[in-house]
Amino acid sequence: MKNRFLLACLAMVSMISPGPAQEVAAPARAVLILDASGSMWGKIDGRAKIDIARAAITQIIEGLDPRLHLGLMVYGHRKRGDCADIEMLIQPGPVDKAAFIKTMNAILPKGRTPLTGSLVQAAQILKNTEQKATVILVSDGIETCDQDPCVAVKELESLGIDFTAHVVGFDLGSDEQDAIRCIAETTGGEFLAASDSSTLLNALATAMVKTADPEAPAPAPIPLPAPAPEPPPPAPKAEVEIANVTLLTVLAEGGEAVTSFFTITAEGKPEIVARGSGGSYKLAPGKYQVKATWGSAAVTENITVPAEPESKFTLVYNAGILRLQALASEGGEKVKAFFTISRAGKDLKGNRPRVTAGSGNEFQLPAGEYHVLAKWGKSQAEDIFEVTPGEVTEGELIANAGVLKLTASPVAGGEQVKAFYTILDAAAKLDGSRQQISSGTGSEHQIPAGRYLIRAKWGEVTGETEAEVQAGEATKAHVLVPGGVLNVTPKDAAGTVVKTYTTIYSAKTNLEGKRTRITAGSVTSFILPAGEYSLEAKIGTQTVSIEAVVKAGEASSVVLQAK
Repeated sequence: MKNRFLLACLAMVSMISPGPAQEVAAPARAVLILDASGSMWGKIDGRAKIDIARAAITQIIEGLDPRLHLGLMVYGHRKRGDCADIEMLIQPGPVDKAAFIKTMNAILPKGRTPLTGSLVQAAQILKNTEQKATVILVSDGIETCDQDPCVAVKELESLGIDFTAHVVGFDLGSDEQDAIRCIAETTGGEFLAASDSSTLLNALATAMVKTADPEAPAPAPIPLPAPAPEPPPPAPKAEVEIANVTLLTVLAEGGEAVTSFFTITAEGKPEIVARGSGGSYKLAPGKYQVKATWGSAAVTENITVPAEPESKFTLVYNAGILRLQALASEGGEKVKAFFTISRAGKDLKGNRPRVTAGSGNEFQLPAGEYHVLAKWGKSQAEDIFEVTPGEVTEGELIANAGVLKLTASPVAGGEQVKAFYTILDAAAKLDGSRQQISSGTGSEHQIPAGRYLIRAKWGEVTGETEAEVQAGEATKAHVLVPGGVLNVTPKDAAGTVVKTYTTIYSAKTNLEGKRTRITAGSVTSFILPAGEYSLEAKIGTQTVSIEAVVKAGEASSVVLQAK
């Protein structure tokens, strides 16, 4: 039977239907990039990661709303050691669910992990539309093809390719997560960690919801459906051959029962007898091991099922709930932060063992002390909290941060342009360098309170200004990038427009009589600082040159005409 909870959660992806007076929203468009590198044959709890991914994606696709247009890209599935092994198997569009699942199930992991190449290809495919586009990347490893995906997505942003990337890090260590987290952060997406089938399913559901509505909250966790139980081991001769066993879990002795996921095995045998989130099971009399999980809390007990019609067992977690909220400033507005929860005590290397993480505000944890790190944009706050068995612990973290809203224009009061911003600490170090706080083409940045130097780059034009961010407040800053657009039309001797490579130099020469090279390219439009320039291009066998003047906030045109 289909999981009703899953279907209800994925219904959020359908995007709430507008009223009769409103236009119907265009379908959300996305490309799912699936890692099919050789490491996907690695196992989690005895099951290959590729099989776990296939099962989770199948559940997502079966409950997918038809108004979400989805494509499928895969890398590493055809050749070993080939960094160009990237293929768009299904173009973004209305989903044929049966065909999508069949195509995905035929994928066999073999090769390397060309993260950067797949992101660039997906972004190029999605850019040919006016609609917001999204990439959902599922990977169990970091880049293995000598490229930097973090630099690549920044370059795509600077080229005006507007897309959001949600990154699902599947079975990654903390260092590996940090290595690809920047892909999501740079594009305004979510980084979602997954360590098993349950967390992978929830991560994919969250990514789909965010694709349809970036402002939507993450869906509630989706419990995995219970598979058909394997045949139980032969029952000993007894008065009752099959007993009805009820399993209960409580946070503390005498506390209220909570819903858990159970895995039951016969004593001394690895095969699973039964599993699921229900509390009642048919078991033959005998000895069993029962493992129950609730969030990040787990308890394992050995039980003996007697030869009686009914039996009941209660497992005690010795756990509680940690309910967190992050504030921009003391007593200020709540903000949506990403929480990383670790054990409070450090190991011999000075590290805290990580327990769980997520952007939700409620975590189920074993009793004990925990270190909580809350990240909101580029700001963060941390504190220690104690979880008590059977109780809810309220935790509040103060980010001491605000929002910096940036705009740029060539002239004061002129038309705004899309620039690439770099936000630096206003105070320089002893060597004259400044710490970089944030960067990107986004106009809003959540950063700690303080004074900053903002640099904006628009084509070959740069400008800078300073701004002070107050905790809990939005600060606006405008950067002048005094430049204009120079349109270049190259023509051959017959007057036909041709494609050529144009080099732009400064008009003035230096003491050696040489001009400074500003930029070059085969494009026909250049963004340049206001000033005078000398252009040079080879058309046919001729080298053609011309002078040009660029004015701030204006577009000018020149013709490179061969004779």
